[in-house]
Amino acid sequence: MKMRAFYKPLNRMLEPDQIESINFDTKVLGVYMEMDGKGYHKLRMSDFEMMWYAGLPDRNGKEIYEHNVVTFRRFMNEYTGVVCLEKGCFVVKWGSVVGAYGEKAAHSEYLKNCENLEIIGDALEGRYE
Repeated sequence: MKMRAFYKPLNRMLEPDQIESINFDTKVLGVYMEMDGKGYHKLRMSDFEMMWYAGLPDRNGKEIYEHNVVTFRRFMNEYTGVVCLEKGCFVVKWGSVVGAYGEKAAHSEYLKNCENLEIIGDALEGRYE
């Protein structure tokens, strides 16, 4: 399984090739990251948010992971949402305002049903392209 990790103390995303090992017994990740003059570190798992690869590329060939912010088309409409892993399935979640009083509604769709997906950012890093 392919994953990436967000290192919360430094607000830094680590790609799959930077994750060397995961020890679930000691709850430690071995990672390659420049910090304190060293390139390899063993760090607490609790300092990371782990994200699974969804197994699909976006329309530009970029790999889609949990917490990616994506735009997509569904039934001729365009939406922006966040990729989540829910009950073993990847879904895109988004909200909208509906009704005369501006009620908020939550929506989700299976990732595989979304067309023309494009990654525009990452929810954890708070950046959007």
